[in-house]
Amino acid sequence: MPPRKAKLNVSRGTPGLIPTVRITERDWRSIETAYKHRLSPQVRKEVLEITNDYLLFADGESTAERVDFATDHVERLHKGAAAFWNEFRQMSDSHADSLIVENFSKRWGKDGFNLFSEMMQSFLAICEFAPTELKNPANHGFRKGAQWSWWIRCLTEIMQEHGLPHQARKDPDKNKTGKPSHFVLFLRELQRCVPVEIRREHSLEAIATAITRARATNRVTNESA
Repeated sequence: MPPRKAKLNVSRGTPGLIPTVRITERDWRSIETAYKHRLSPQVRKEVLEITNDYLLFADGESTAERVDFATDHVERLHKGAAAFWNEFRQMSDSHADSLIVENFSKRWGKDGFNLFSEMMQSFLAICEFAPTELKNPANHGFRKGAQWSWWIRCLTEIMQEHGLPHQARKDPDKNKTGKPSHFVLFLRELQRCVPVEIRREHSLEAIATAITRARATNRVTNESA
């Protein structure tokens, strides 16, 4: 499997749109039937809130710019600005050049050229430094699937705090009933309430495996802290 492309830890998100999910009473009944447990109004409230947070963060995950794209963009800006600045400094005494200088001075004053020169040199210096900042791992953040894993861990904590089933065996053979864990069924139904593009897994076995992986990632992070 090819290595994942690093993304920046900032995102513009979807302009003018804050994604939200609406879980109807019919949806809740389907979720509770699959889960085989009733969910109190408080549990429903917490599940809905964390799911809306997931939608917001998942939107950022999908729109965050890749580091290599951002670096290439800055390098193109630097190359174009450097070429322009090189030509600008070589302006001669031709009529066209004299006309440019004359109108430049009229618009920006006698010190306009000096100010413009300082601005261009600052811009070029920033473009030279920016790739180093962009490539710094400290400025990387969004990773595909990371927000889904976070959502799973939060849902697990909600169920634990309310004394509800939260186990998720990834191997049905280890389950005495041979059936998927209640939490796996709960998540499958809940996922049907969120946009298709941010659902991470579909089969019960894949969901169970992903839940186990998400929780393992959390343990490793905590142990490293």
